[in-house]
Amino acid sequence: MKVPDVVDRLVELATSHEKKLVVKESCWCLSKTTAGSSQQIQMVMKNDEQIANLITLSQRPEPDVKKNQKSLFFLWDVATNF
Repeated sequence: MKVPDVVDRLVELATSHEKKLVVKESCWCLSKTTAGSSQQIQMVMKNDEQIANLITLSQRPEPDVKKNQKSLFFLWDVATNF
């Protein structure tokens, strides 16, 4: 499996998995990826649909996702470094 494929899978898990722990851990992995180089950020944010899905994720009303919002730091990394 190539790195872009792993990133695609992490975005899919973060935005559509029913288990909150899987969502949280996927977001954590994405945040570690986007804390790196511009190339790494581009791998995460390679299309508009992924960007929209990740933003929607950060706006979910579920308490557990809001409580663990620190795992959504990838949005901050993208906004400040992309």
